Amino acid sequence: MNKDLLNNFKEIVDNVDVSVLFPSKSGDRLNIGSYSIRSSKNGYLVRSYKTNTIIAETYSKSAAIAIAKTLSKKQEHLSKILELDQVIRKHHTDCIFYKHTMRTTTNPIKYESTSFRYEISKHKTDEARNRINGYIL
Repeated sequence: MNKDLLNNFKEIVDNVDVSVLFPSKSGDRLNIGSYSIRSSKNGYLVRSYKTNTIIAETYSKSAAIAIAKTLSKKQEHLSKILELDQVIRKHHTDCIFYKHTMRTTTNPIKYESTSFRYEISKHKTDEARNRINGYIL
């Protein structure tokens, strides 16, 4: 009985691609399966080792990791992850603007309305990040 369990466990371990489960870091790159992620001037680049092409450029690191991980598992969620990444980009930039406005304004009405807009953008950014993290986990 124990020998059967051991053989079943060995079979499961042999069929799992460990490089997808455990990313490795090599210099300035993060490798997941046959994909690598590195930072660029505008965000992060996801490159395929098999085709030696850039698959996607993302604003957030979590989106780049989600893309590499889902593609390594042969899942197609690229467009949805890129849409969520655009939401993060837009609302994160808005948050920066709103914070600056709140710091510099002396008008209490303007401060209050900007504060509400900041909270909305912050919520949308967090929501998009959580959905991207769902693809990673």
